[in-house]
Amino acid sequence: MDCKQYDVMLIIPGPSADSPAWIIPAIPVLESHLTSQGIHGLIGRDVLDKAIFVYNGPINLFSLAY
Repeated sequence: MDCKQYDVMLIIPGPSADSPAWIIPAIPVLESHLTSQGIHGLIGRDVLDKAIFVYNGPINLFSLAY
């Protein structure tokens, strides 16, 4: 099955207007059809390796620090 590839830039705003945004320059991403599973996008290790990601499954909470 063929998939389209796009270059995507990721910008995550800081918690306040004074805080800098986290900017990931254009990275290649592949299209996929996961919306039937409630997934709109996946963040891969190529992005997560630049941050600290903590997921607390029992209380369904995550945090991301950069």
